[in-house]
Order: sequence, then structure tokens, then C-alpha cells
Amino acid sequence: MESFGKILKETRESKNLTLDIISRDTAISKQYLEAIEEEILDVIPGQTYVSGYIRNYANYVGCDAEYLIKLYHAKTVQESATPEDLLKIKKSPWLTVLWVFIGIIIAAALAVGGWFLFKFIKERKVEAQAVVSLAPKAPKEWTLTTSQENFRVYQGDVLVVPFASGAKKITVEGTSRILTLSLGNNTQIIELGEDVAIDVDGDGTTDINVYVSDLSTTSSSDRGAEITAYVRSGTDTYIAEFDDSLITDAAALGQGREVKVLIEDNRAYPFTFQATFRGNCLFRYQVDRADAVEKYLSSGETVVHTANNAARLWMSNANTVKLTVTGDGHRADTEIEKAGQVLVEDIRWIKEADGVYKLVVVTVD
Repeated sequence: MESFGKILKETRESKNLTLDIISRDTAISKQYLEAIEEEILDVIPGQTYVSGYIRNYANYVGCDAEYLIKLYHAKTVQESATPEDLLKIKKSPWLTVLWVFIGIIIAAALAVGGWFLFKFIKERKVEAQAVVSLAPKAPKEWTLTTSQENFRVYQGDVLVVPFASGAKKITVEGTSRILTLSLGNNTQIIELGEDVAIDVDGDGTTDINVYVSDLSTTSSSDRGAEITAYVRSGTDTYIAEFDDSLITDAAALGQGREVKVLIEDNRAYPFTFQATFRGNCLFRYQVDRADAVEKYLSSGETVVHTANNAARLWMSNANTVKLTVTGDGHRADTEIEKAGQVLVEDIRWIKEADGVYKLVVVTVD
């Protein structure tokens, strides 16, 4: 069985990251990080926190967090020993008689309870005939963007994926026990709790991610399926239209404002920001001229969105947010701010007098 600790350690070392840096950025004790890498987890008080530590560590170094957590749980189950007292129980004739007597009593109780349960279910079925079906009357279309959005989809609904060459549609074929999606000539099956990256246009690169968080475990499809879906950044999907007229002159920013340059180039272009959270935070963002979106997010969650020209971000606890900005092959990370700090920032293009374009982060008062 693979070692989740070894995978994390090798990934960290391949990126020349030290435990001190990761401890500072994730607020996880260096001692706990060492324990995770060595898989000596008894030193971590409260085993309920181990999964969260592994998730945050994995997200920071770019590993598959869900896979590593599965390895951790598998190791925990494998190392769990059978209590010694249970192995030493000796059989006794009287004990056998006692268990037979208890079994008869339980069987009688189950028989009586089963009769009442049957009667109760029969009555409920009669009542259920008057209940309106949860399924929508007509199929809906859901257009995906680079933001992670939640949908409840039903059989016949359509997921629309924008491409530069024209939108492509994915049809929901089934929502009972598994989510079945039709991509024209191909069919994609996704199980409950599974996060799948899908190549929509067949060019060998993944275009969208779909995660199933709720699904009917029976043959009925009336309940539909709760999914989280978004367009992956870095593909030719969801091409943003850039409006050069919205670029701000550097001189117009005013004096005394804190400005950090993320990308510098001879032209401006759409950019994608990814906010990764390592704690609870009320997060609101407004992209270009769209309406603001507000979410309450916790450790391990992310928000990804593509902006044409600018994005304004509100953070109730800036220390919990790590921002990564990418555009046209460039990548930049913002600094972690102070704990408990309420922060408002603009990410936008500015143009210097010499014609140089800069993508900057500007603190808003």
C-alpha cells in the first residue's frame, strides 16, 4: 500500500519547500507536519484533526488530497488490532443456552416490530401518492463557468460548456445510484462522493470537473443529484472577452495606496484567480461588472474564477486565504495577511506611461 506521508514528503522536496515554510503558510505545527510525513500520528492530539491537516498539506504542495486521505484511513483500519480480551473468550454450554434464549426473545420482538413496520410503510405509501414529485416538470440547462457552482440536476437536464468554437452540451441520463452523463459518443459515470475531471471535446485535455455530493441510493430518479461543477482554467473553454477600455492608468491609482505587481507584460489579457482557504472565512468577490457573490468557506475549500479585466475581493479573515493568480502562462501568489484582518483588495490591470501593462493587487480602504 502506498504511503501518504512519503508522497507528501517527496512532493515537498521536489518543489524545494521546507517544513518551516509550509508550517508558516498553513498554520500547521512543524512537529505535526513531520509526524504526517513519518506517519507517526500519535503525537497529534485529537485524531479528528489529522484528516484536515493532511488535506491542507496536500492542497498546499499540489497533491490529490482526497486520495491521500483515503490512504490515511486505509492505514488506520489496517493497523487497528482486535482487542485481546475478545480473543480470550472461552465458550461455555450455559452461555450457549443463554444466547439461544436471548435469540428467541429478539426474534419474537422483530416479528412483532416487523408487523407494525409493514403496517406503517403501507400507510405511508398511500399518503405518498398525493405528494408532488421532486423532479422538475421540464429539463433545465445549466451553463458552467470557472466558478465552482452547486446544481441539483435531474434526468434530461443539460450542462452547457462554453468553448471558443461554440458551446458543447452534456445530457444527464440518470441520477439513481450513479450519475450518468452523455457526451455524445461517450458516457461518463460518476459515483457518490467522486470528483471526476472530464474531457468534453475529446482533445486529450480535461475541460471540466464534476463532483457528486448527493445521490439517490434507490432505483428512483425523482430525487435527482446534487453536483458541484466548474470549467477548469488553462483550457480553451470559457474564453473571456477582454475590454481594453477598462484598463486603469497607473497615475489614476492615487498616492499612498499599497500596490503589489503580480504580472508585467507588453499587453493585458484575462486572468484567473484561485482562493484557497485554510480556515473559516466570509468571502465575497465581484468580477468585472457582474454581481457580487458571497460565500462562507472553510478549510480545504477553494474558489476559482476567470476575470476579463478586474476582480474585487472581500475577506473577513485574510490570514486564512491564499491567492494564486495565473494568466497567459504566468503565475503569482499573494502574501498571507494578518490573522483576523478584514481586507478588501482589487486585482486589476494598470498601464504605465511607458506603455507597460501590469496586473496588480491594490489594497482598498
